Amino acid sequence: MNLRYINPFENDFPDHISGKLEQGVGRICSFNRRGTLLAVGCVVGKVVIWDFETLGVAKELTYHTAPITGVSWSRNGCKLFTTSMDGRAVLWNVLKGTAIRKLHFEVPVIHSTLHPRNPRFCTIALKGLEPYVYDLSAKQVKRKQLLLKPAHQKKVPKSKTKLRKPATNMFAVFDRRGKHIFTGSSRGTITVHRLDSHLTIVKSVKAGNAIVKKIVFSKDNKLFLSNSGDRVIRVFDGETFEFLREFQDVVNRLQWVSAGFSAMADYLVSATSLRATHNLYIWNCQFGRLIGILEGPKETVLDLQWHPHRPIIVTCTSSGAVYIWTKQLTANWAVFAPDFEVLEENVQYVESSTTSSDIEETAKRHAEQQEQIEKEPVDILTCDAIPMLSDDEDDGCEEMDKLSNELTHLPTIVPEQEVIIRIPQDVLKVISAQKLQTPLDGPSSKKQCLGPAEV
Repeated sequence: MNLRYINPFENDFPDHISGKLEQGVGRICSFNRRGTLLAVGCVVGKVVIWDFETLGVAKELTYHTAPITGVSWSRNGCKLFTTSMDGRAVLWNVLKGTAIRKLHFEVPVIHSTLHPRNPRFCTIALKGLEPYVYDLSAKQVKRKQLLLKPAHQKKVPKSKTKLRKPATNMFAVFDRRGKHIFTGSSRGTITVHRLDSHLTIVKSVKAGNAIVKKIVFSKDNKLFLSNSGDRVIRVFDGETFEFLREFQDVVNRLQWVSAGFSAMADYLVSATSLRATHNLYIWNCQFGRLIGILEGPKETVLDLQWHPHRPIIVTCTSSGAVYIWTKQLTANWAVFAPDFEVLEENVQYVESSTTSSDIEETAKRHAEQQEQIEKEPVDILTCDAIPMLSDDEDDGCEEMDKLSNELTHLPTIVPEQEVIIRIPQDVLKVISAQKLQTPLDGPSSKKQCLGPAEV
């Protein structure tokens, strides 16, 4: 549909389920930068890449043997980083479907992310350990631990501390620019590290007293949210790291399993962790109020992702299906013709005396405008900047990771279908009769053969 004819006053967030993807049992998903490819990590360890425009399977990556815990795209879509509960981490070449680098750990990997601009760096959080930053470019993989407090800070004596487990970082994520690393702790502390040789701590922000389960950034990197165990979603400023507002269900005190921003960060979506409940809450990011609740089938939501550019939400559920939430767009034809009027019933048209002359004048005026437009030179070389893809600069990227080598589409795999050949009944009777007559004639008798016409 032409975007000029869409009513600008309608809400641009999904309102119904338009379809679902069924290929394996999906539990985590991630879009590429342009939203044309969707990677779904399955429970059995398989990663399925869908062509989101044709809704066909484009690639299947098989190496893991346990549930997938992390799926991250590189900026140009040529590489995919996956981790699993089997303790394996793989950096894939998406086009060839082969592994570029493999890592093996003795404990399960519970979380991982890939650097948004330089795929040589990644963060991996192992079960029971604090997260590390890994450099995959060297022959021998280098790593550095992300500490909750600076190493030179003095430790508090045990006599002054309470008898409880000390706070530790649970996971780590990169921001959209890749300049900082954010870690979430078990005591509600978000620590901001600068990506340098020492992983300098820039600032620490308090997000409640419960565990920080997830940190998500908006597309323009101006906002980020934290989903905590105290049933509150907090939004912070992405530049000053200051707290802005919080979102929660004051009445039911629901626990949130996942949350995310819309394409332009106008809305915030969150999913409840209740069993057999597929409810999505849509919040207004600017005013912090609830504007809609989307109800789906009775299946528990495991993960959700908002499309990078369109009002589409994708949810992974406990049944293994991936549901697609879209919006029913209605055309506003008054934008095209200001005098356009919608008729609720048939009306007899009465032509006035001035109608024909008005039509001729309008046609003549349109022809003159069209002739003037055709005389103007057409620029086919200049590429206009797309507002939704405003971060097209290639600072800090290697040649093979630049956007000039971007991978946006993959050929879909045609599913194999069983070919069933049905033989008419009269042909079957002739064949059965021939089989009965052949042994009685003896070995020296001539066998009758069916010609092409009979078959």
